[in-house]
Amino acid sequence: MYTMTDLVLTEHHDGGVALLRLNRPPMNPLSIELLNALRDAASAVAADPEIKAVVVAGSEKALAAGADISSSVIRPVRVRRPTRSAAPSTRSRRFPVR
Repeated sequence: MYTMTDLVLTEHHDGGVALLRLNRPPMNPLSIELLNALRDAASAVAADPEIKAVVVAGSEKALAAGADISSSVIRPVRVRRPTRSAAPSTRSRRFPVR
């Protein structure tokens, strides 16, 4: 049996195996829409008592190329760099002499 949604293809094979294939060729960049479709497809096969194993695969060239930077998966993050003191510490430590 073979069913298709826009972004995830679901195949049911003998022996209780389901194949979820990402369908954003050629490199399957991860978008919110693709991740939601994958979640929905995984929920559907998880509800099927006949399924004993799930395989997630990519289409064409790769499983997934990473985040789709043109979508809203990536948001700018402000990175704080550690600050250094302008002057070295003037506090000295004394260690006991034996």
